[in-house]
Amino acid sequence: MTMTDKAMFVGIDIAKDSLDFAVFPTGETGHCAVNAAELADLAGRLLRLNPQVVVMEASGGYQTPIAAALGAAGLPVAVVNARQIRDFARAMGILAKTDRLDALVIARFGKAAGIEAKPLPSAEARELQELVARRTQLVEQRAREQMRLQRADADAARGRGCGARTNRAGGGVAVPLDQGG
Repeated sequence: MTMTDKAMFVGIDIAKDSLDFAVFPTGETGHCAVNAAELADLAGRLLRLNPQVVVMEASGGYQTPIAAALGAAGLPVAVVNARQIRDFARAMGILAKTDRLDALVIARFGKAAGIEAKPLPSAEARELQELVARRTQLVEQRAREQMRLQRADADAARGRGCGARTNRAGGGVAVPLDQGG
């Protein structure tokens, strides 16, 4: 037997306020809330298992505090693309969908794909990433708003926009005069 044959792989299925975990190959499962105390308890429990890697899906940012807490405790953590895990489950013929089963599939994926822990960004790096992402959202939103205003100005110049003369139709709805009213 090789070291990998004896190795433990932990899969974590993440919800907004809780998580389910499973250990492969033992099949041990558990559930906990996502808060500092329960994550510390989970980290202690997983440290005793000495897993080769703790694998979780990227889940819209919900994975960040979990990965940070487990990584800070000294556990090897890997965050993987959810699509890869869905494809793996489909290939294995696993169609049932429960949080604990998902956690076990994630753990099995960790072993089958040879997932290795990746260094987690520091708190400062994560904060910077969040700020850059938010700035990008705001820049894109501003560009969309500028395009909308340009279209509104063009419509107004053609007499179809906000500045066009309107007539009150039944019910108090303003309708451009060229559309009858």
